[in-house]
Amino acid sequence: MKKKYWIWLSVLLLVVVLFLFKFFGEDKTLQVSVENVTRRDIIETVSGSGKIFPETEVKISPEASGELIGLYVKEGDKVQKGEALALIKSISTKSIINFAMPQAGINESKETIKNVTIYAPISGVVSAVYIRKGEKVAGTSQMMGTELLRIADMSKMKVDVNVSENEIQKIKTNDTAIVKVEAYRGKEFKGVVARISQSNAGGGIQQSIAAMTEQMTSYTVSIILLPESYNLLATTENNFMPFRSGMSASAEIQTRTERQVLTVPINAVTTREDDDTLQNETEMSTLKQEDIIKEYVFVVNANNEAIQTEVKTAIQDNRFVQVVSGIQDKQSIIVAPYSAIARTLKNKMKVKVVTKKELYKEKQEDE
Repeated sequence: MKKKYWIWLSVLLLVVVLFLFKFFGEDKTLQVSVENVTRRDIIETVSGSGKIFPETEVKISPEASGELIGLYVKEGDKVQKGEALALIKSISTKSIINFAMPQAGINESKETIKNVTIYAPISGVVSAVYIRKGEKVAGTSQMMGTELLRIADMSKMKVDVNVSENEIQKIKTNDTAIVKVEAYRGKEFKGVVARISQSNAGGGIQQSIAAMTEQMTSYTVSIILLPESYNLLATTENNFMPFRSGMSASAEIQTRTERQVLTVPINAVTTREDDDTLQNETEMSTLKQEDIIKEYVFVVNANNEAIQTEVKTAIQDNRFVQVVSGIQDKQSIIVAPYSAIARTLKNKMKVKVVTKKELYKEKQEDE
């Protein structure tokens, strides 16, 4: 009986030892991945999407009303300045007063027929034709006039993109831009900002609708495409015109560049409320939101502690952000996992540094 008692006691002790090892023997230190603070070039960009248009496009309407009896061009034709485009038969009626009658009155009319030739005001390509031979047209002398066709100078193309009101102030004329065109995937073209609209894109009714739906106001930025960036695409097959009016495009406008500045990955920076400020409710009520919310990174010291460090940031690109104060070159900064950076990590918390491969492998195994 006594022997059986010792056997059961031994089993129980073994279970307790295994239990304690499992829950207290394992290393529960938070695993993180780090990168060194590095100097690199940062290019700040503003994105926008829009359409390609000719820089110069002229609408052509006749001065005289009449019938279109001749149309000498079609869409896509190249024309030279002064070249005949169309012929209009204009009929004008003039009233004649007969003074031979006892009571003078208008009792006669006379029709005058003349042919009016329409000439090209610029050299370019016929980008649109809106009229057919035999149709009636109205002249600009009486009203707005019928638009016959358009001629575009395709040697100089632009991209009109919409930019939000939050970022329009960053853009200046002569800023460079990298343009991508949907029709030429995988290719990049260079451009220069030529104009920035002073009124919002659309305006009028669209502006009212946007205000009602609380949408962000946007402004049009015109970017001139540099011919040297697309000359290789100009071939005899496309009539030396690689772009067509209305093609979809997007642009990354380079607004600011900083050379060899201290940078960290964007996901290494988190924002948190300042604990000291929150403790003083009177002071908190007088401060702006940006004074309460501050930016931090976590620096790993020689004792493998995560030191919460306040930083000031400046411009950023798609991957990195410039840090102007708070850290030094070559310091180890925690860059992953972001959930820990944003919520879990506390000042002076012990961490275990591992590679990103090990970190995400461990994470997958936990899942």
